[in-house]
Amino acid sequence: MFVTPSLARGAVREAVRLNSAKCDAMWEALKRTRIRAPSTYRLFDEWFRKYRGIHEQAALLIVFGKIGRRRGAFAAFTPLFEEAGGGWDLKIRQISMKFSPGRVEQVSVESMPVTISGHALERMFQRTDSIQWPVVRDLHV
Repeated sequence: MFVTPSLARGAVREAVRLNSAKCDAMWEALKRTRIRAPSTYRLFDEWFRKYRGIHEQAALLIVFGKIGRRRGAFAAFTPLFEEAGGGWDLKIRQISMKFSPGRVEQVSVESMPVTISGHALERMFQRTDSIQWPVVRDLHV
């Protein structure tokens, strides 16, 4: 398939629409579940499965695990599209949580210091000869 500049621009618009809807659904799911720490160390794996399930449709990357014998950490990196000058910019948002049994120690949401222009995304669609977001998202450079 040959991806023209206008087709690539349309692919970016579609990626923005789909990913924004997935991120909105993720935030709604988080509001419904309310963040609570597992009550015991044995429940950490179940907690990780639950929150990975909530984030995996929207996240670009999910990292989680046990820290030592009494703490856990979870981080999800999600796309954040912002309209800029008639196009789009992609920023990466990190959602992170740290907890111990029965206690949430930290929850933070912050933007990473990276911005990818819509033009760069369009070129990525062209260079992969695909209009599928997963192909571009999972590209290993």
